[in-house]
Amino acid sequence: MDTPSERITDKLWLGTLPSDDPLKTWGGSGSRFKCDGCDVPILPSESEIEVDMLGGRTLRFHVACDGLWRVLKEALPDRKHAPPPSSSL
Repeated sequence: MDTPSERITDKLWLGTLPSDDPLKTWGGSGSRFKCDGCDVPILPSESEIEVDMLGGRTLRFHVACDGLWRVLKEALPDRKHAPPPSSSL
């Protein structure tokens, strides 16, 4: 299985995770929804970050996955000008 970093990188390259900044960010206890970064459910014993995006989309992340998404979306080159990563979903 891919690491959370690899999954998030792939999703950014494929466009299934947005690279724009969220409008609002919330935190709370896990809701059992799947993390939009790593696809693993966020348990009630874990902290969950929820972000509202332009267009009404809501993303949910583990705290670590939110941090990875925020760093990787800024660090990755423009998808239009670079080849995709070697790993796949």
